[in-house]
Amino acid sequence: AQHNAIITYNQMVVGMHEYYNMATMICADVHKLFPSIDITMKTRLNDRQSLTKEVPDKRKGGMDEYFYQKYQKSKQLRFVNGMVVVPVAYCKTCNPMCHSPTVNRYTPEGREEIHKMLLKDAYAEVLLQLGRDSSIEESIEFCDNRLARFVAVKGKCEISKQQLRFDDVACHRFIPKEQGGTDEYKNLRIIHTEVEQLIFATDVNTIQMLLESTKCKESANLTKLNKWRINVGREPINLITLKQSLK
Repeated sequence: AQHNAIITYNQMVVGMHEYYNMATMICADVHKLFPSIDITMKTRLNDRQSLTKEVPDKRKGGMDEYFYQKYQKSKQLRFVNGMVVVPVAYCKTCNPMCHSPTVNRYTPEGREEIHKMLLKDAYAEVLLQLGRDSSIEESIEFCDNRLARFVAVKGKCEISKQQLRFDDVACHRFIPKEQGGTDEYKNLRIIHTEVEQLIFATDVNTIQMLLESTKCKESANLTKLNKWRINVGREPINLITLKQSLK
């Protein structure tokens, strides 16, 4: 209930910022709201909850990560039991941009301009190929959510952070189908095909080779990888034990 309440508050503040950020004096106006909200939070939460400026090691879910990335530069950012509380006063004026009449989907020239805009992103071409690659073995929900997840991670592997080519893309179910895993967005992960092999691998030589090629030996990457291996019923990788096994 507490998490849902904070998420609702955050969504309301972000919505307000997005709606009013073209107003010239929006920064001054939202700063008038901050003192009363700050005092209320300190009064009501300090005795019962953990209200802090310290950034937690891990955010709670995708929404919290989004809020953190959007507002992490603000000195007014606070956390309640590890959950992000969006700073109401952190809103900057954005200049309204006129829509170019040449960019539209109704003429060949307009569509060409749209394609040029999309190709500015490194993953746009791969996204187009994924959109055309609807496997008959997978559900429509899976194919749609794979695209959404790919866009959310900007075409990068969620463990190694490597930019993916079309042939490198694997869409992994965090909870396997055999264990009741679904095709919902929250259960899908975009990773490199070699990283997916590493999640299921049991041969020590194969594991060593894949660790080197995928840069998963780094501490943070290995921790995440081991969590996913446990989920599919594989033993976590211990680098010391692995090295001894290779001798």
